[in-house]
Amino acid sequence: MRSWMHFLILALMFTVLSAINPLQARGQEDICKEKGIVVRNLTTNDHWYKKNDGDCFKWKVSKMFVIKPGDTVDIYSDLTCKTTYCKGIDYEKYLSYDKNGNCRVKIIPGCTLSDM
Repeated sequence: MRSWMHFLILALMFTVLSAINPLQARGQEDICKEKGIVVRNLTTNDHWYKKNDGDCFKWKVSKMFVIKPGDTVDIYSDLTCKTTYCKGIDYEKYLSYDKNGNCRVKIIPGCTLSDM
């Protein structure tokens, strides 16, 4: 009876600690906020982008741009920035894909974000 109780207490402690660990990870400081997140174009085509509704810039395959907190980037498939490829991806969205914490994310075909 006593060994079952110890097992139950140990299992309960393990469950609680497992639940707390992800919460601690979310509370960590944003290590990318000063330098920003590097975003690399790993689609099969050149694209164009606007940061915060600014000017339209060409974004060649394998080239990068940097996004910082508060920024929003729209990616287009035409040089006049009229045909949307990826709409309104903000800094927090890119940050959520940076699983290894190196402040680098890639976009692959289909406007799919992934860690780099």
